[in-house]
Amino acid sequence: MSSSNDHVLVPMSQRNNNGLPRMNSRAVRTLAEGDVLSFHHITYRVKVKSGFLVRKTVEKEILSDINGIMKPGLNAILGPTGGGKSSLLDVLAARKDPKGLSGDVLINGAPQPAH
Repeated sequence: MSSSNDHVLVPMSQRNNNGLPRMNSRAVRTLAEGDVLSFHHITYRVKVKSGFLVRKTVEKEILSDINGIMKPGLNAILGPTGGGKSSLLDVLAARKDPKGLSGDVLINGAPQPAH
């Protein structure tokens, strides 16, 4: 939540003559345009143990052939509890084990950087 007392301070050394924050042309372009994240054919599988007396490992598909585009602005992921919303966000943020992951995550049409 924000309140009317929230302030953002920019040191004087980083300000223009008019008192506004100094920005290079790349920063201005990024603010105006933004980056586009697209994801294609995302499938994520995990191995889980099942059974009570006889424990066996089975593969469970968490995400199945998910596609989408996130452009600058407001984006939302909606769905029921257990629908895979958090798993999708973790995949897009490269927080999931890549062993069970397939598909492409692109930023401005290029593969997602390793970091």
